[in-house]
Amino acid sequence: MKSENYFLLFENCKAVKGISRSIICDLQLGTYIFIPNSLVDLVEDMKKYTLEKIIQKYHKDGLTKELLEEYIQFFEENEMGHYTDNPNSFPEIPMILDSPYLIHDCILEWSELNEINFPAIVAILLQTGCNQLEIRCYDSPKLEAIKKAIENLKYTKIRNCILYVQYNEKDKNKYLSFLCDLPIIGQMIIHNSEKEISMQESDKRLLFYEKHIDGQNCCGNVGMDFTVNLRHFIESNKFNPCLNKKFSIDKNGNIKNCPSMNTLFGNYLSDDVLNILKQEKFQEVWNIKKDEIETCKTCEFRYICGDCRAFMDSNFSKPTKCTYNPKTMNYE
Repeated sequence: MKSENYFLLFENCKAVKGISRSIICDLQLGTYIFIPNSLVDLVEDMKKYTLEKIIQKYHKDGLTKELLEEYIQFFEENEMGHYTDNPNSFPEIPMILDSPYLIHDCILEWSELNEINFPAIVAILLQTGCNQLEIRCYDSPKLEAIKKAIENLKYTKIRNCILYVQYNEKDKNKYLSFLCDLPIIGQMIIHNSEKEISMQESDKRLLFYEKHIDGQNCCGNVGMDFTVNLRHFIESNKFNPCLNKKFSIDKNGNIKNCPSMNTLFGNYLSDDVLNILKQEKFQEVWNIKKDEIETCKTCEFRYICGDCRAFMDSNFSKPTKCTYNPKTMNYE
């Protein structure tokens, strides 16, 4: 151990302290590891003090040179840190998330109404600068109709599309080729399937789910399907990771924050959608941060979790479909 030097975590490795334990998120590799809470304060102090001074500061807490060497070896083995004689040469990543566009995500419930008026929806996506679209089909639509609609997205800023369709025995051999024929679709989920299968084709993913996604109540499940990357981490610190810069169009053309939420803000067939999305009332839920939500603010996973504001007791309460208890560190 180089006692005269500093030891820093790489800037893409962020420690998050929970009520009972902590994690370090590797935002580059998309992984995380568990650490005791006491180690978080030590990691922060290692930015300011040499290792020799760290031992002096924490000696009364039982930190020995041998124990500090074990911690550093642990970080090195996980490729999370490095020695330096000048910590100022490694500035922190700015926790800033900005975009010139009004909207980042849109969720669209597929219906006969929205299929007929899809050109109007495309125009809205163009106006907002939206770059990700999720299309939810609760039944088994004609794949050709979906393909025709999605091909119109090439004139927008949409760079990724996620598609949900109900399993259809007649189409079971068509799904993969359908996915590969449309470059804009990154992921296709076939729900109500006979069995669960995951297929990867280059940068595309085809998933078969046994669960039937038959309506708006199927949303809101918060589990261990975490998103560990820089954008999500920053967004969870500054905004709501589920609803920030998002709007949805339900099967009847109504504008909502999320299809599963009850509040209607208008209808794209009769109202100025751009004006709706700019309203303070519509954007109110965008700013509900995880550090403001009861229980979530004590959870070690709060900056990599998806959250849900549709199913809860109040705007600042824990999602009712989340069963994780950060105090006991168990799903209950």
